[in-house]
Amino acid sequence: MILYHFTCDHGHKGLTEEGHTFPVPQPLLGDTELSWFTTNPKGEGAALDMPAILDCDRLEHRFRVTEIGGNNTPHISADRSRFELEPNAPTHHQPGPCLPELLRPWIGSPEQATMPPEVQRFFHRSGNPSEWYISSEPVPVEYDPT
Repeated sequence: MILYHFTCDHGHKGLTEEGHTFPVPQPLLGDTELSWFTTNPKGEGAALDMPAILDCDRLEHRFRVTEIGGNNTPHISADRSRFELEPNAPTHHQPGPCLPELLRPWIGSPEQATMPPEVQRFFHRSGNPSEWYISSEPVPVEYDPT
């Protein structure tokens, strides 16, 4: 499964130049700095970084999480708890953290657990939270206009 990160024109330039996401303060989570990702290639409106309360189109540009350590596409494990590479695929290790250390499912995360139920209902109203992943670290991405 592939993970996507969506952003507006403001974020597009930085993501393209730097090649990774920038975790930003999340008002509904006490300003915890996170980046959001989804398995949904079309995005989900307000469910992704709450564009309904922002002045720009947060779904205007799509980026894809890139692999670390070679040309392997990361896949979400069957139990959705970690990333794994294609079986028997060659790996080329590079310095830096690997994807399982960078990304975690939203469901069951400490961030979700600290959110009051009424805020979760508001937050989850327009999407499928089981498709969401978060990171408090920069995650490598590449522009994916398709």
